[in-house]
Amino acid sequence: PLILTNRSPVATEFALTCDSDSLLFEPQSGAIEALSEVEITVQFRPHKCERLRSVIRIDVLNGDSRYVAVRGEVQAPTVTLLPMDMDLGTTFVDIPVSTQVVLRNLTNLPAQ
Repeated sequence: PLILTNRSPVATEFALTCDSDSLLFEPQSGAIEALSEVEITVQFRPHKCERLRSVIRIDVLNGDSRYVAVRGEVQAPTVTLLPMDMDLGTTFVDIPVSTQVVLRNLTNLPAQ
């Protein structure tokens, strides 16, 4: 979570923005009472394999904006078929031919 702390003796309002539509905030805006904190849940919901490099902007009413750098990388399992080419030899109609192949997961992610 992202924790916003109000160290002043006056309540204030905040709003979070980011140029990435893959980042969601809950709450995205609201009030922080004097000398208290608000916990913000940040969710990263990527739409594709991508590298995220962005900045969260925190605007505070009558105060300075703050910035938080955000990085992330989305990966997907990659699988290869071994052997990559296969010679089934001479085949005939209605005579099944069987062979074995191996699927190899090239990543550290589980693949089904």
